[in-house]
Amino acid sequence: GLDGRLSGNLRAHGAMQDLRLAARLRGERFSALSFRNTRFDFEGAGAWDGHRLELRDLQLRSPHGAVSGSAELSAGSGTGENRIRAELRGFDLAPVWKLLEPPFTLASRGTGRIALNWNGAFESDRISGDAVLTLAASRPSPGPDILPVSGMLNARLSPGLTVVDLQPLSALGANLRGRFSLRSFRHIAGGIQGDAPD
Repeated sequence: GLDGRLSGNLRAHGAMQDLRLAARLRGERFSALSFRNTRFDFEGAGAWDGHRLELRDLQLRSPHGAVSGSAELSAGSGTGENRIRAELRGFDLAPVWKLLEPPFTLASRGTGRIALNWNGAFESDRISGDAVLTLAASRPSPGPDILPVSGMLNARLSPGLTVVDLQPLSALGANLRGRFSLRSFRHIAGGIQGDAPD
């Protein structure tokens, strides 16, 4: 659910089946999805036709980083098509990563682009898309189920399967390169080469 203080202005004009929207908002001590007790500034525009929400010129700035992009979202949890296009700048990936229910926490900030498509509810086995990201570890060393990662990756997502190319990445004190696949974000397979400093 959502919790926190939200201020700003939201303008809407038109009929309920042809609504034009514009927003400039600030969140304080805000919690949503996997983000907890954070703050943000948001602005953007959109349109609602009674079935779909189209968002454009989105700008979000917070201590978790910055995001710009667009989205098209279907109403309800049926089988409607949804899509998100985003550019990230120094964005904390851990809270978003947790939404996919992976076996570990990704302790990295990402800069690059992401495109996601899915039908119906946002669930890991329904998502397709791609991402090109440069990662910077957000902590110096790993912990229990926490993996800091730096480097560059290209990822291609299809329902239930993610294929990732490492070009290269630094994790667990090693430089890694290669390709691996992740099925339903739980089972990993692939060929990865690495070397560690002496």
